[in-house]
Amino acid sequence: MAELASRHIANTKRKVYSQFPELRGTEPEISARPTAGKAGPGIFTLTFRGELPLPDGRSLTRVVRATVNQDGDILKITSSR
Repeated sequence: MAELASRHIANTKRKVYSQFPELRGTEPEISARPTAGKAGPGIFTLTFRGELPLPDGRSLTRVVRATVNQDGDILKITSSR
C-alpha cells in the first residue's frame, strides 16, 4: 500500500482547519485501507481529535475525519457533534 504524499496531508489539514478552527494545531492520525476489489491506490482517513471548552467548564471531544484518495482529493469530511 502506498503512502499519502506530505503535500496532500498538508492540503487536507488546511481544509479541515479552515472548517474547524478549534482543531488548528492538532495532528491527524492517518490510516489507509485498500479500495474494494482493486489492487490500485487506496483510500486514506485522517482523523483529527480536539477538546473544546464548554461554557459550564466541562469539555467536549470533537472528532473530524477526512477521507482522501491517493491523488489528494478530499472525498468526504465528517464531524462528531
